[in-house]
Amino acid sequence: MKFTFDFDINDWIAFQQHHQRHSKIRIIYICVILFLIAMPLYSIIKDYIELSYSLDTIIIHYLPSIIFVFILSIFYALYVSKLRIQWSAKGILKKNPHVLGEETMIFDEDFFIIQSTNGESKRKWDSIQKVDETPDYFFLYLSTYMANVIPKKKIDVSSEDLRDFLKKHIPAENYKFYKK
Repeated sequence: MKFTFDFDINDWIAFQQHHQRHSKIRIIYICVILFLIAMPLYSIIKDYIELSYSLDTIIIHYLPSIIFVFILSIFYALYVSKLRIQWSAKGILKKNPHVLGEETMIFDEDFFIIQSTNGESKRKWDSIQKVDETPDYFFLYLSTYMANVIPKKKIDVSSEDLRDFLKKHIPAENYKFYKK
């Protein structure tokens, strides 16, 4: 199986967004936010029960910090993370403009080859740690943070044929389909 496509900045950004959405770091981030919200709530309840402060006094002292942390976490989740990906995309292009461009992928029974303006890479199938499939992409992870991106709309091979081929070479527990 052989196909060629043009890998552009939108494909790179799509991988970064997918990785960010499904990485373990996101779970850690959510736990930190929950901790930051839970601690003031714990203090409110403890102070209210033990010290017999009025509820009004406790709310005046703690509610602003809870609201601030909540708004800050929403702002980060919606805007800052997306902006960070776009900023890093510009930096990648300045440092490594050869990352983008035409790529040819050749899939064989024993190995796969990736050819680009940067050179050629030949790997065995067991070098792929996992495959994530979305409605628009296949992400072939070679490590935790590095993947070969295959945009479905840019290849002349059917997604079903490519999926069947990949599932034949990748263990089922390492192949995931995401709706987003």
